[in-house]
Amino acid sequence: MQRKVYAMNTVIIGAGASGLACAIRLKQNIPNADVTLLERLEVPGKKILATGNGRCNITNTAAKGCKTTSAFFEGLGLMLRSEEDGRIYPYSQKALAVLLDKCFELGINIITDCTAERILPNLTVQTNKGAFKSDYTVVCCGGKAQSALGSNGSGYELLKKLGHGI
Repeated sequence: MQRKVYAMNTVIIGAGASGLACAIRLKQNIPNADVTLLERLEVPGKKILATGNGRCNITNTAAKGCKTTSAFFEGLGLMLRSEEDGRIYPYSQKALAVLLDKCFELGINIITDCTAERILPNLTVQTNKGAFKSDYTVVCCGGKAQSALGSNGSGYELLKKLGHGI
């Protein structure tokens, strides 16, 4: 079976918090870039909804880069609050909606149910939905924390096949 090949500038593997934020910042910095997010699950950002016991823990005041992270989310229109222990949460449960709305507004393509099977040295990402050729590939697959929410360690294997160490 012949697979389709799509041409674009940047492919981001993983549409969790890091992938969504990466895509948004890339489009903000380079508005004419073509950006496509590939998400293995049926819904992007599923793990975001589970952080902070379902309250969407954004960052912590003690974390390096806390101010940058907070400014990014506030720049998207998400109002944040800090608790006594330093955890920072949105006032509303809209963190994922804000990220997805911004992706839609910026014209970022999100393909769900799309499993990255291999990254070739020429930056073609082979998936169950075809091959995606790009000038740049970003891997934002997360760790192995919760496979039901998308973090199953698959990104490690993709990178090992390219010769990266972990």
